[in-house]
Amino acid sequence: PYHRHAPDTRRGAVREQEPSMERSVVRPTPPASWIWVSAIFLACASMALANDREPAALPTTIYDVDGISSKVEIRVDRWGVPHIRADQLYDVFFGQGFNAARDRLWQLDLWKRRGDGTLSEVFGKRFVDKDRAARLFLFRGNMRAEWLAYSSDTKRIASAFVAGINAYIELVRRDPGLLPFGFA
Repeated sequence: PYHRHAPDTRRGAVREQEPSMERSVVRPTPPASWIWVSAIFLACASMALANDREPAALPTTIYDVDGISSKVEIRVDRWGVPHIRADQLYDVFFGQGFNAARDRLWQLDLWKRRGDGTLSEVFGKRFVDKDRAARLFLFRGNMRAEWLAYSSDTKRIASAFVAGINAYIELVRRDPGLLPFGFA
């Protein structure tokens, strides 16, 4: 037990005294909360067990594109996360751009239009003010210095990424069935 010495009221005497105790109240969680906690636990456990089974083999799709020096492999795991492999570093960035376009072409187009100030071409007059503001903020500085401020190969990396996006766009032009839902 914890004790501390405190002076006694008698001269020269020291007595032991218990420290003041804090009062804590612990009460059970209301039953409704336990039901929710149990339901969430069971749902997570069942999803984990379901994911332990071997997933069905997904189809392999092969695209022939220009702009890469060797094969690029994009494997999407059971959680939808792409894993990109290539022999050359810049081919990985190409694959990343290709995959981004395949998964998010509509979003990339929207961001490009927002940055360029061309949203009103697609969405109408109510976006003219936003377009005007975006055009006021277009970068007008020294692009070479800007690229070098990041690293010596940033421009090459970004160019490979954009080439991957453009390669997917070219595939869509040849096969409109690849056009994402947002453009329909």
